[in-house]
Amino acid sequence: MKKLKLFLVLALVTVACISPVTGCQFFSDKVVLTDENRVSQSESDAAALYWMNNSISYIPSWEGAELSAPVIYRYVADATQAIAYEYTVLKNGESAGHIIVPACKDLQPVLEFSDGNAPSSYMESARQHAVEKGYITDNEEPLILYWGATTYSVQFGNEMEKNRVAIHLPTGMLENIPRQMYTQIDKTEARASWDNLEQLIASNMID
Repeated sequence: MKKLKLFLVLALVTVACISPVTGCQFFSDKVVLTDENRVSQSESDAAALYWMNNSISYIPSWEGAELSAPVIYRYVADATQAIAYEYTVLKNGESAGHIIVPACKDLQPVLEFSDGNAPSSYMESARQHAVEKGYITDNEEPLILYWGATTYSVQFGNEMEKNRVAIHLPTGMLENIPRQMYTQIDKTEARASWDNLEQLIASNMID
């Protein structure tokens, strides 16, 4: 199965220029969500739609597809905050891939995209793992945590939160929640990419 989980760097001229670096991880103290850098859901919706429509040369099956409503990923450093939006790409009502857009403009406009299954599609199997491990005592709501590439994990209930553990999507493995995230991020480059993407979206709407 073709995988395209790529860290996006928007070129000033074309959206087709992508860095080969996969994913994105970051120090928790370097990503601070504020009203000024926050990505609204409407902005995220527009970014994901534009990216889907301009990725058909990479993923032909996305031609004529549409996006699901987003699944919200929470920031591992502050679970009250959204850190990313996951969209399932739907073709004739069936999953044809997914796109993950950050909720912070200090991160590149698209964190990951793939023609494979969306991480959230493994939610029920993760819930079963949590039941088997004795963490679920009632119908606890899931909390998807994100701290970088392929690190989408889900917690169910207070017991998992207290023990700082989560179940990794899609492997089902129980893992410890890290207290420190790391990698280099370039906020200036990310903001420039967002500005460029917003101009492309606006231009596309006018056309």
